[in-house]
Formats: sequence, C-alpha cells, structure tokens
Amino acid sequence: MPRLPIAISLIFFAFANVYGQEMPEVKFNHLSFVLESRDVKALRESGFVTDTLVAFETRTTKVDSQATSTATFLYGNSNYLEFFETSDDDPNLGFLTIVFSVDKISEFKQLQSLLDNTYKTRITPREKLVDGVKIPWYNALSVVDTTIVDSTFLKQCRFWFWIMMYKTEYFEYN
Repeated sequence: MPRLPIAISLIFFAFANVYGQEMPEVKFNHLSFVLESRDVKALRESGFVTDTLVAFETRTTKVDSQATSTATFLYGNSNYLEFFETSDDDPNLGFLTIVFSVDKISEFKQLQSLLDNTYKTRITPREKLVDGVKIPWYNALSVVDTTIVDSTFLKQCRFWFWIMMYKTEYFEYN
C-alpha cells in the first residue's frame, strides 16, 4: 500500500513539471471506502471512535435526480472519512476513492488544463436535493482517459481519485 500515495503524488506533480506550469494549491478533502455492513456497524458502535476519536454521523444524502446515498462520516478539522455499506457480493466492495479539492474556480480550471495536456478529463456537476430543492453542490473533475481507467493498476487496487470544487451557491444555501 505504500505505493499508493507515491502514485497519487506522481499523477499530480509529473504533469505540472513536464509542462513547466505552477501547480495550484490542491488540498486533501476526503477518503471514501466501500465496506461490508458489519464493518461499518462496528465503526459506528465503537466507543473509541464515538467518544474519543472524532465526530461522526450516519446520514442519507439525496443527490441530483432523487438518487440517495447513505454513508457514515468520521470528521476531522477540514476533511473526513466516508464509509459506504455494502454486501460481501457487491463488486464495489473494497473500493477506495481519494478526493482532493481546490478553493478557486481559476485553480479548478488550471488543473483541468494541466490534466488535459496528457489525459481526457470530464467535469461532472453535482446537485444536492434539500426539501425538494436542487442546490448546486460541487463540480467533480476526473480523468476518463481509457489508458488510465482500464489500467491493470487501477483494476487490481480498486482505487480512484478526483478533484472537487464546491460551488458558491452551496455555501449560500447553508
């Protein structure tokens, strides 16, 4: 597993050095894990986690067109861990996603430009449904280049990453 942080770092810094462009400040936002229900339940019921370690909650979020996702969140000061429950026969079991973020639209566009020099990318806008009202939530920038998506590395390690930028409207709503 020590290779994973190295691979992530290389992905972000290699293209910046190759093209001689300055990197915007990219922050760690959160990690998402897909675990068996019994493991997530054990986290929720752990006295160490609930009383000593961090703030936590389990919540269901409605996104986009009425789709929902339920996860347990362990919160830090400026980032969090997100645990999704699944059964042991779910093909997503064991999947890990690392999410980075930027604070400015210009940084988001700069990262897209840097990634587009080497890979095909996609921006996916997300909305959160609150009391039937769609609230612009964030944009997700991900690599969709098949040489990466179909790589043996990603298939074997069950890992993905993307970059998010919260939308101003989301903060105005909250």
